[in-house]
Amino acid sequence: MEKLTIVLSFAFFLLIPLTSPRENKALANQSFLMTQATNNDSEKVMDLVWRLPEVQQKAAEIRRLSNGKIRVKLMIESTPTKTEPFYTVRLFEDHPDRIVTLYWFRVNMPEERITVQDEITGEYVSLEQWRKK
Repeated sequence: MEKLTIVLSFAFFLLIPLTSPRENKALANQSFLMTQATNNDSEKVMDLVWRLPEVQQKAAEIRRLSNGKIRVKLMIESTPTKTEPFYTVRLFEDHPDRIVTLYWFRVNMPEERITVQDEITGEYVSLEQWRKK
């Protein structure tokens, strides 16, 4: 039962609506208390991606264009393994009947190196390369 509670708490944390930075921080802090034992790097990974200026701009744009009806969220899709030593993070629009993926990120920890999937080639590129496009 305890394991189920931790898993459900962690899932809740990953799907927190990412609203204003102040609201998001308050929600993340509440959730983090429940998930701290799960994986300390997960929160840091989510925070690193959420703080990217491009992510903040996209979230604000979607919130504005949808009159606040559609929220942008993050979800960790996979955690590091021996063959893939990075977190895979999805940024998506959360609609009532579906989700729409906006970007895929990979985050290497503890280096905190972020790469982004190129929308055309499907290859992961550095933030610097992605920003040039």
